[in-house]
Amino acid sequence: MLMLQERSASLAPALAVVRQGQREYHTVFFTRKEAPIRSLSDLRGRTLVLQVVRSTSAFALPRAELERAGLTVGAADDSSITGQHVRYVLALSEINQAVWVLHGRGDAGAFSDANWAALPDRIRSQLRVFHETKPVVRGLLSFRTGLDHRVRRTAEEALTGLDADEAGRAALQAAAGITRFEPLTAADRQELRGLAAVLRPPPAR
Repeated sequence: MLMLQERSASLAPALAVVRQGQREYHTVFFTRKEAPIRSLSDLRGRTLVLQVVRSTSAFALPRAELERAGLTVGAADDSSITGQHVRYVLALSEINQAVWVLHGRGDAGAFSDANWAALPDRIRSQLRVFHETKPVVRGLLSFRTGLDHRVRRTAEEALTGLDADEAGRAALQAAAGITRFEPLTAADRQELRGLAAVLRPPPAR
C-alpha cells in the first residue's frame, strides 16, 4: 500500500487494520547462537536470508532497516555487490529462512516477531535475536485522494463501527480474519512517512 502511494500519490492511508487481534508487528533479525553477529553493522559482507520480495516483514522492513543503518543491500547474485555490502538470498518461506541460517546457508535471517514465536522449539532454541525494528501497523486501509470528505467520513464511521455488533464482527472475520479497523494515530502517520521512501522493491537488473 505504501509503495502504491509513493508511486501514484493518489492514495491516502486512513485506518489501521487489526487482524487476529494484532494491530502492529515488527521484524526480528536472528542468527545462530554461536555466531559472532551482535548488531546490524556485523552483517556487512555477510548473507541475510529473506523470504520473498513481496513480503513486508521478511523483505521490505529488514531492507529498509539496514539502509537506515547506512548499509548497502543487494541480491547475492548481483555482480555489483562488493564485500562491503549485505547480500540477501530468498528462501521462499519463514521456516526455510530459519533452517537455512541454522545450517549455514546464510549468516542471519529476518522476519516478523510472530514468525519467530511460531518456530518449533528445537529450531528457535539454536537461534537468537540480535536486532528488532520499531513496530509498524500490520495493515492499512486507504482512500483515494480527492474523495469527498463527507463520503470518506461516512465510510470511516461505518468501518470503525463494524466490530460493535455480531453481524459486523462476522463480516470482518470473513474478510481475512480482520478484528476491527482503527483510525491512524499521529505516531502511526509519522512512522509511515519515514517508511514510505524506503519500502520499495529493489531496482530491476
